[in-house]
Amino acid sequence: MALQFIFGSSGSGKSHSLYKKIIEEAAKHPERNYIVLVPEQFSMQTQKDLVEASPDHAIMNIDILSFGRLAYRVMEETGGNQKIVLDDEGKNLILRKIAGDYEDELTILRGNLKRQGYISEVKSVISEFAQYDIREEQIDAMMEQAGVGTSLYYKLSDLKKVYQGFYAYLEENYITREEILDLLCERVPKSAILKDSVLALDGFTGFTPVQNRLLAELLRVCRDVKVTVTIPGSEDPYLYQGPYELFALSKEMTSRLLLICREQKIQVKDPVWMDGKVPYRFRKNEPMAFLESHLFRYQKDRYEKKQDRIHILHASSPGDEVEAAARQVRHLVRTKGWRYRDFAVIVPDLSAYSDEIRTRFSQYGIPVFMDQKRSVLLNPFVEYVRSVLAMIQKGFTYESVFRFLRTGLFEFTMEEVDTLENYVLALGIRGYKRWQESWIRKSAGMSEEELVGGNCLRISLSGTNGEPCLGTAEATEVCPGYHGGSLRFSRTGGDVSESQRAADVFRAEWPACTCQGVLSGVPDRDRSV
Repeated sequence: MALQFIFGSSGSGKSHSLYKKIIEEAAKHPERNYIVLVPEQFSMQTQKDLVEASPDHAIMNIDILSFGRLAYRVMEETGGNQKIVLDDEGKNLILRKIAGDYEDELTILRGNLKRQGYISEVKSVISEFAQYDIREEQIDAMMEQAGVGTSLYYKLSDLKKVYQGFYAYLEENYITREEILDLLCERVPKSAILKDSVLALDGFTGFTPVQNRLLAELLRVCRDVKVTVTIPGSEDPYLYQGPYELFALSKEMTSRLLLICREQKIQVKDPVWMDGKVPYRFRKNEPMAFLESHLFRYQKDRYEKKQDRIHILHASSPGDEVEAAARQVRHLVRTKGWRYRDFAVIVPDLSAYSDEIRTRFSQYGIPVFMDQKRSVLLNPFVEYVRSVLAMIQKGFTYESVFRFLRTGLFEFTMEEVDTLENYVLALGIRGYKRWQESWIRKSAGMSEEELVGGNCLRISLSGTNGEPCLGTAEATEVCPGYHGGSLRFSRTGGDVSESQRAADVFRAEWPACTCQGVLSGVPDRDRSV
């Protein structure tokens, strides 16, 4: 039961040294469990690195996990709470209900609840409260500090009401992902997997209060805990002076772990320092090694040697930057024999550069993968179905009708949509009843033939009095339920080829989703710990 730090600057070989040590010890002690904890997004790459570094290219008693996966692994072993674990969509649905129940009591939030994405922002705040162990007492203290009558005071008051209502609703049947680690803290002493195991933590810059509580439990049951910390030899890792320091996060993490060890009377071994004159990663790239050791430091040193490893290009727009990067990639591939997988493009804001990257790189014939989440709502077929439901829900308002027609998946051409929109605006046509009645009035400058054409478009969209097309009161007899009505509408009234192609793209990009799940935000199935 001991803690050991592995200190070193970026690229000095901390992870390599740690993995090598773990592999050697795992081979000598096959009866012992070795657990490598890394951030969620690094788990697969770490598994690959360990397998490739292993002499037999296989790892038997080494597990690479994130905090979340460790919780599930221990729960499977010891048995855990059978409450349903809520994902983000489930939280949004419950928060929307709670906010609706408390709407009359809210001050600031009340006017924003129906804005798109607002509930998701409230969900993020509630999740951070849970991650950083912020309770009602801390919120009260912040309210007192803000002062009665200020905007912050009323925002915190609203958040407190929603926070209380949210966890009161969850109490009996549900649990959030942020609370899983609290459950894990209770199960750690009962776990045979963790008992007398060796635990390694790599790739972290700090831990939340909940994770620190879990580490305190792990330090009591694990044989050894090794932690890599990014900090150069010129810094004192044990002296934390404030958040303004360049390596403040590393120093704060070290200080908190040492405090836990003092409280729990855990042994702290001598640290391992990996710093050399030149970090191992940059041993063949002296200019980059110089930059790593001097960037953001209060030093006046300059690199005087000639070098061709680091280039700075001044561009007038993001498009020009991407163009230059694409030219360089193609040049190196054609003349130096590089592979496309050898390149990485790092940008400050991917949302601002993504369109340019897709366009310019495709023009140069360069395949590219972007680490970017795409919203399912941006798929044309999803927008097509949602706009149909919006027409039903809002009773054929002007906005809902032309939101649907502008998707481009209905049978009308854009010229016909423009003609229809001009007529509807000129005569103020609103509501499903007006769309069911024959149009007999002409707008200014409209011919009889154009009026007949407009009625034909009207019938194609909304049907006739005898054959309603959408899920209105009459249509539900033919198409029970709004989902059924919209499905019938997409099969009979829309451009089948276009909507089918869009649906195929949707299924290819989001194979695990169902139409109903996308529209309602309800997960496909419940998951419990």
